[in-house]
Amino acid sequence: LTAMRMQTQREIQQLCAQMKPLIEQANLLKKRVEISELVYDSEIGFKPIIGHFYYLYRKEDGKHTLSIIGPDEWSNCPYEFVAKIALLPDHTWDYIE
Repeated sequence: LTAMRMQTQREIQQLCAQMKPLIEQANLLKKRVEISELVYDSEIGFKPIIGHFYYLYRKEDGKHTLSIIGPDEWSNCPYEFVAKIALLPDHTWDYIE
């Protein structure tokens, strides 16, 4: 019984170690979907280019806007900075910072 428990516990630990990278990938994909939904629901006054960096902001009314201007480039930023993002080839957005 002890040997069986040790062996099955070892196998469970191996499976958990194998699942960890998949769980991390799933969480990153989930985050990409969440940020992409925010972006596609935001105001965009230009056509984003794949691979370029953009900045997502939240306005006072709670709506979001996408900008090419980073938070450090404003003399007085009128919005709340949400994220630095990049458009990926599959047209999802990747969270950079």
